[in-house]
Formats: sequence, structure tokens, C-alpha cells
Amino acid sequence: MMFRRAVLGHRGSLGRHFSYRQVPSSNSTSAQSRDGGSNRASGQCNRSETQPYSITASKGDFASCAGQTGRSRSPDKSGELTPLPRRGCSVTPLGQPTSETHPHLVKEGECIAGFTASELANRRERLFALLCAKVPTMERHMVVIPSASKVLMTEKIPYSFRQNSNFYYLCGFMEPDSVLIIHGKQGERPSSALFVPKHDPLNELWDGPRTGPFGAKRLLEVDEAYTTDEVENFITRYPKAMQWLQPTNYLAVDHLLKGCEAPELAIQKLRLIKSPAEVEVMQKAADVTCESLVETIRASHPFVLESQLGAKFDFECKIRGAQRPAYPPVIAGGDRANIIHYIASNQMVFGDEMVLMDAGAEVHLYASDVTRTWPVTGRFTRPQRDVYQLLQEVHEKLVAMLYQWDFYTLDDLFEQMCVLIARGLQELAVVDSRVTSEADLRRIGYQFCPHHVSHYLGMDVHDTPLISRKEKLCPGMVVTIEPGIYIPQDNIDVPIRYRGLGVRIEDDVLITKDGPRILSRKCPRTAEAIEALFP
Repeated sequence: MMFRRAVLGHRGSLGRHFSYRQVPSSNSTSAQSRDGGSNRASGQCNRSETQPYSITASKGDFASCAGQTGRSRSPDKSGELTPLPRRGCSVTPLGQPTSETHPHLVKEGECIAGFTASELANRRERLFALLCAKVPTMERHMVVIPSASKVLMTEKIPYSFRQNSNFYYLCGFMEPDSVLIIHGKQGERPSSALFVPKHDPLNELWDGPRTGPFGAKRLLEVDEAYTTDEVENFITRYPKAMQWLQPTNYLAVDHLLKGCEAPELAIQKLRLIKSPAEVEVMQKAADVTCESLVETIRASHPFVLESQLGAKFDFECKIRGAQRPAYPPVIAGGDRANIIHYIASNQMVFGDEMVLMDAGAEVHLYASDVTRTWPVTGRFTRPQRDVYQLLQEVHEKLVAMLYQWDFYTLDDLFEQMCVLIARGLQELAVVDSRVTSEADLRRIGYQFCPHHVSHYLGMDVHDTPLISRKEKLCPGMVVTIEPGIYIPQDNIDVPIRYRGLGVRIEDDVLITKDGPRILSRKCPRTAEAIEALFP
């Protein structure tokens, strides 16, 4: 049986998208036909090897027609096939969400969730300017940023893919095994070339559509787009360029660029200061985390399993739009709260114990990081309240210091935390009240809180690690404030009523010119507010 092709399509902001339906023709001669599937996601049409055809369409021919069906039409007088409506959305999906396929995630005008193509281009231009300024003697620069690669958990079973933060920050592409190259001459606007996996019908049958070079260029508005097998030829065009390579396990790039400088520090300097759009996404991540923590606190009770609390938090985050946890959560009942990074979460929390939960949601690759400690009965005992309220006062004083952000660094906050904790423990008769020097008080405080009070926060939980904690704070930074007091059960130097208590309070804080803005303010912090969550 002979087949002719009925063309279905839609003209959207990404260009024309075509799909095909094979319809019986009046001719009876049979011929083998192909979909041209390798180009379907990019909006291109392959010519059949056995049945030549051409497709032309004028502007306005393609329209979304959800819920409609259509039959094939005869060619018009010019011999062209006319477009037909089809059931459902007529927008061909790419390898990542767009405003057309995922309007609940990506707003109109955005190329990726939360961000416009112009913001991503501005990031690339600022990075290029920083690197040119670092080595002004070179006429041409080339910055190579590979993506993350798919990693297998077991045979044929991959871990959930998470894109490399720097790569996503600079171009927004979400598929693995890709490469971004920013290149140009000193003092000029750089060009961006994105190398992406080519269309592969068999692979796309199993893993879903790929964006391809055409779709990537139109969606992300990079200057050039190619398949990844063209990376080597592209790099060798510029043998005399100053080359910058982000270290990676993407060996197809590594072997081409030996002895390169790493652009990591320059990228982290950009990522350190958040744009208004980034702050909006981080606020969403904090809101999801706080609302989920509130529901988890309400669901706790004596003899609850730590794993049950973890499952509750994960569920609440997912239904609020989080893509994944920002990190493996700490859910530690009783004395286990004194293990700073306890992630086993396989014990029961008894009725006289508190639970410490350090958890965060990731929304559009931006992290939140919040910790709360509460009694599973819903009521603090007197010793628990003593330690908790002491820590709450320390937390409030540290946040208040951020009103004078231009005077302090994160290390300054840490030293002040140690002093405040030591003085508070003196008032509780936990440590020697005769100690008065700040150096000795810092030493005592450090014994009860051996971790830093703060770190930078952003796309990664411990964001921009190459940026020193001795840097002066400035508007646009997002930091954590997380003092803790840890008194293991076997600490015989402490009154017995306080042994086995581990408490931490952590919030995400945006530095503004007017002072701190607590992004995680929706999660109750005071003992009274936490108790009010219980019946």
C-alpha cells in the first residue's frame, strides 16, 4: 500500500515543529517510509529515501489544537500538503522543559525555569571579561565548560541525573555529555558555542527526546550549536588561544587541552552574588523547605522512625515542586544529633527525645538548607528548653550582626558564635564561669560546636567553596546561619540533665544593603512557635 504524509505542526516561539502521520493513499503501490525521527525534536524534516516529498508552509499555518482530531487532506493546486490538526498539544518536546511544553515550570519569556536567555548571556560575558582581565597579554581566549555525565548506579541503571552547576549557570542546558565553549578576542564580546548530543532515534525511544543543535540554539540563544562529535575540530581552530578548562571526567575534552588554566574561581566569583532572579528561585526553594518541615514536625510523635520523617519531608517537598533533595538529610533522634553528619536515619525516636532535622529542597538547581530541632512529644522538657533557648538567642544575635554586614566576614561570625555559646553555657552552669578571656571562651565554645557557623549557599549547598570565609560580606550573598550545641551522652563533664542533647538552628539569609533577609522565615524557630504546631 502506498502511503503519503499528512503534516502536523505548530509554529511557536522555537520555530516550526513537525510530526507526521502516515495515511493510506489512493495509489496502491507500496513503499517503505521513514519518520525522519532523528530530526523531529529539532523541527527539521528528513527526506524519505523511497518516497521523495517536500514540505512548505506559510506563517500562521500551524496552530495549537488540543482535543481535536483531523483527517488527511488532498494536496492543494500547488501540490503542497496542507497541515492537519491533531489530538493533544502540537508542540514537539525538546530534551528539557520549555514555556510551551511545561508552562507550569517555565514562564513565557524564560528559556529555563526562572531565567531569561539574556541573563545567561550576561553571565557568559562577565566571565569572559574576568578571564581576559586576568591574562590581558593574550589576544584570544577560549573557555571550555563540560556538562556532567550520566553515571550508572548498577548495570544499565543510572543515578538520577543532575547537571553540573557551572555549566547550567552559564548556558541552562540540561542534557548530559555536552560542552559549552565561550571564545573571542581580548576586549570584544565573546561568542558561545554549545555542543550537544546528536539526535538518535533508538536512544530517544528509551530515554526521551533530545534537544539537538537546532533546538538548543533557538531555546538558549547561544551563537552557535553543534553536535558533540564536532568539539575536537572546533577547539583545534584556535591553537594560540588562552585556554581555560573546567576539570571534568569528560575525557573527550580533557585530552585536547593540556596545561590549561581553570576558570573555577572566576565562575564562583560570579555565582557568589545572586541576581534578583536567582533570589526569587532561592526564595521558592526556602519556602518549599519550610512548608515541608512544618508538615514533618506536625507528623512527628513518640516512637516515630527517622526514616518515616525523612519520607514525609521528601514527599512534602516533591508535591510543592522540588526536583530533588538538595543533599542527603540529617534526621537524628536523641544522642545521634551529636553526630554532625548523621545520615543513616535508621533508628526510632523515643518519647523523651528531640529530633534534629537538617534538610533542604532543590528547586531549579538552587538549594535551600534549613535545620530545626524539636521534641517529638511536642513539649520541651526543662533541660531541652534551656539549651534550645540559649541557642536561639545566639542565632538571633548572629543574624543581627548582619545589619552591619560591611564590618564582618563569615569567620568573624564563627568566632562570635563560640564566645556567645560559651557565655550561655556559663549561665547554665555547664562550664566554668570564671573564664573571661575571649580566647578561652572561643576555645570552650568550639568544644560544644565544632563546625563553622556559616557557608555560602546557592546552586550547591556548600556553594562557591573557593571563596574564602574571610571575605567581607556584601549585598547579594546568601549565607547560612547555623549555630549548634552538642553534648554527647558520654560527656561526664556536663551535668547529667543536659547529656545527650544535640541542638542546631539553621536559616538561609540574604544579605541586602538594608540588612539581613531570612529566606527561611516561614519555618517556626522559637520554642513556643514549635510547640504551637502540635495539638
